[in-house]
Amino acid sequence: SNPFLWATWLPRLMVGDNSCAWSVWFMANYYFDKVPEDDMSDWLRKHTDLVKQLGRERSDAGDRVTIEGENTFLLRRRSGLELKGKPDLVSHGADRLTVVEAKTGARRDADVAQVKLYMACLPRFSDAYKAAPLHGEVAYRDGHRVRIEPSELTTGFTSTLNRWIEEQKIKPVVGPPFPLRDAAAAHALVSDRRNYGKVILLPE
Repeated sequence: SNPFLWATWLPRLMVGDNSCAWSVWFMANYYFDKVPEDDMSDWLRKHTDLVKQLGRERSDAGDRVTIEGENTFLLRRRSGLELKGKPDLVSHGADRLTVVEAKTGARRDADVAQVKLYMACLPRFSDAYKAAPLHGEVAYRDGHRVRIEPSELTTGFTSTLNRWIEEQKIKPVVGPPFPLRDAAAAHALVSDRRNYGKVILLPE
């Protein structure tokens, strides 16, 4: 199957918060079940509450609001890679569209990059997002808002995004995979520096 990227995996890499391109490449090329996190339910509750609050605010202002799954996009690139995302909220106003992302944690540069990525991808997915100027907003749980104007989606940003995807920058050298039962042998290979490329352990 084609490599598959969630849009949320790229922003931290693009702004330098994550310097490990290998980790993103691995997620794009290998399916695995995530280990449940203890605080996941708490995050989900806070996130859902914030998205609902933001939706009410936009609806009360007269906008039509679409939430999460209604905003899903899938772009298939020339490289064969598939890029998928679903912005938390899109507010459809009379003279503008606004992509809104709800954040419950600390403020990060990657949050703005994530919204810009959505602003770049949505019009490529559907002409419906070309009907009015596309704005962006990062909304934090403490009430802080970061607004992103259409002019901030620069050619530099879109060029960087395209390079990561089209040129498959996320493509490290990978050696033969090891089944999990041979983890000791894989570790010895790395310890002795006899590996060529990344060593992968595959669950059985």
